[in-house]
Amino acid sequence: MAIRAGIKSIEHGNLLSRETLQMMKDSDVWLSAQPLLNDEDAFTFNDPVSTQKWIDVTDGTANVYALAKEMGVKIAFGTDMLFDAKLAEKQDAFLAKLKNWSRPTRS
Repeated sequence: MAIRAGIKSIEHGNLLSRETLQMMKDSDVWLSAQPLLNDEDAFTFNDPVSTQKWIDVTDGTANVYALAKEMGVKIAFGTDMLFDAKLAEKQDAFLAKLKNWSRPTRS
């Protein structure tokens, strides 16, 4: 619905389907997912439900980036870490995680 309404970016989106990514490509909508991985920078939770949700999202991260890249969806970088001083220190580490799906290019 949001794409049909004219939005120009989808933030997060780590669990997007191929169908939604195709709609994004067709409508020139950017993907701004966070490169969340279950690695040394993983978030921790005190309850099993939140922990499972985290695992679902981190499992979806590799899939959504790979599909978006394969399909030619435009990809932006952003995080929600800006407003947490401790997490903000890790923004560069999260940006570096994008190397899993893309390489720098020269213009």
